[in-house]
Amino acid sequence: MNTKMKTWEKISYGMGDLANNLMFGPVAYYLLYFYTDVAGISLALVSLLMGVARAVDAVASPFIGGLVDRTNTRWGKTRPYLLFTTLPLGVLMVLCFLVPNASMNAVALYALFTYLGFSLLYTLNNVAYLTLLTVMTPDNGIRLQLGGIRMAGMAVGSLVANGLLLPIILLLGSGNERRGFALTALLFGIVSVLLLMNCFLFTRERIEVVPERGPLLGSMRTMGKSRPFLILCTVQILGWVMQSFFYQNTVFYAKYLLHNEQFAAAMMALPTLCLLGVSPFISLLARRFGKRRFMAVSYAASAAALLLVWAAGDRVWLVLPGSMLAGFGTGCALSMGILTCSDTIDHVEWLTGKKLQGLMTSMMLFAAKLGLVVTGTLSPFVLGLGGYVANAEQSLTALMAIRTNYIFLPVLLGLLCLFLLRFYRLDERQMENITNELVQRRFEKASQQGLK
Repeated sequence: MNTKMKTWEKISYGMGDLANNLMFGPVAYYLLYFYTDVAGISLALVSLLMGVARAVDAVASPFIGGLVDRTNTRWGKTRPYLLFTTLPLGVLMVLCFLVPNASMNAVALYALFTYLGFSLLYTLNNVAYLTLLTVMTPDNGIRLQLGGIRMAGMAVGSLVANGLLLPIILLLGSGNERRGFALTALLFGIVSVLLLMNCFLFTRERIEVVPERGPLLGSMRTMGKSRPFLILCTVQILGWVMQSFFYQNTVFYAKYLLHNEQFAAAMMALPTLCLLGVSPFISLLARRFGKRRFMAVSYAASAAALLLVWAAGDRVWLVLPGSMLAGFGTGCALSMGILTCSDTIDHVEWLTGKKLQGLMTSMMLFAAKLGLVVTGTLSPFVLGLGGYVANAEQSLTALMAIRTNYIFLPVLLGLLCLFLLRFYRLDERQMENITNELVQRRFEKASQQGLK
């Protein structure tokens, strides 16, 4: 099998995650603020609609992964989903931030259907994109390179979508937040569509996989035979909940505890700048320290940094480096977790003879979606419990609720991730043996088919 890959193909793959984050970032981390403080939807309705939409989306993720595993077209297994879902996904992203002037119930219903439509289509598109890595090459070295480039794309996308979003909204809206959100969503949607179409055009699937047959439940049982995958999936769920709490409440923390919501831009931009800086070295770091240790150190650093933010109070000069390290740590850990998923996919194939890359990749996205389900439901609940009132001076209990969402719950989740990673035993030496054996099996299978 020819595993050589041109540089532009690697860059095109990384641009796909840049596009993903340009769409995912605003919706995941700013939509709660947009609904409550810009569109004027009550906190209770926002909590309900986001919880329902995210729950449906999370449940759908394994079925979408199973669909990808059962796909076989002239464009391959994963690339046709990039071709056919990208444009409607961009349109739905814009519609999420184009709330009509109507009654609150009508606006909430509109928000539910646009947000749910975006979430389901994003899941289909992103499962296909993440699965693409597993069929582009069997070479672990090239996969690590692709992972580093994807991480760079993610960092650039996150930097723009999280760190620069508020200044762009201010610029395009000329003081009108509603107009600024709509125009920014349109700009991000157009750029994302172009980048994802480029990813479709210039990437190639080199590993031919027989489409999975049989019931989805059987595939899930097969997947569950890998203990390392189950541990990794649990850690990813907790990690995404941790990051979602952190980023989703950054604007609230900056606005009501630092008394300037514009600080949120720096608090979101600095971690992604760090991720961008480390992305060229991700393959080197993974080889040097091992993926499990890299994730563990990242979660530990993130939890410690959030405690620094708590100790800093309203001293911005301490809050900024603390929030930078916290976001950088979770970003590194989650990126390495997604990359480590390809190891567990090979582990399941080695154990059972079945390559369930679509289903198993979808579980990584399920982790992210479940994280958003939890934070989308629990974060407004905690704010409401504390007596939060939008665009008003907050009570002491409301300020404690914001601190709980931004600091204390993420710290607890980071420590849980650190504990669970102690039981992940699939190391680099094992993976080298598994990869070599799988290559030999594929070669023997191809030789037998050639003799028939």
